[in-house]
Amino acid sequence: QRERVNSLLPDGVEILDARPLLPGAPSLGRLLDAISYRIAPPVNGNGWPASPDRLEDELRSAVQSWQLLDDGSLRVEINARQEAGATASVKKLLVGLGMTEDEAARARAIREKLVLRPRQKPAAKVPAVAEVVS
Repeated sequence: QRERVNSLLPDGVEILDARPLLPGAPSLGRLLDAISYRIAPPVNGNGWPASPDRLEDELRSAVQSWQLLDDGSLRVEINARQEAGATASVKKLLVGLGMTEDEAARARAIREKLVLRPRQKPAAKVPAVAEVVS
């Protein structure tokens, strides 16, 4: 079955291992917390701002981390869970920084990482303690 899936993928992308999920296990989408992108330097020669402060409030609140890299790229982590607050696409973020929709659509952005929500461990069962007073 792995060969069948790999035949559908682009050259250079290959699934090396796959295992079935346990029955009742949450989907990847339910576990997704944030997405980290690396965005190439703007083609207009201007660099990225040092922080997301000039974004409108809703876009700024969707940004979980903002890091300018030595090569002029921007690494940004964006919230991916609506129940955790505002979310944004890379395109919306770039338009919020002043790019036109066309420029934002042509910007080079690489999704570097999917940040998964930490698994919650089941609560430990604490034995009941009874105090006897006589």
